[in-house]
Amino acid sequence: MATKKTNGFRNYTADGTYWTVRKHGRTFWVLRLKSETYEQLEVWGGYARAGAAGGAAAQLAYFKP
Repeated sequence: MATKKTNGFRNYTADGTYWTVRKHGRTFWVLRLKSETYEQLEVWGGYARAGAAGGAAAQLAYFKP
């Protein structure tokens, strides 16, 4: 059986964009990107831990279109 490859913290929305986590220095940021062009549409964050940022990305993907 083949295993499914994951892309880290990515949570897709209905409009084809996705929320992901990026680290800059010691801070984790939550970004909403266009999947085709990787254009940055929104930024949330300033998290100290990747797990906290990933949880925020999941919640944002759930509540946004």
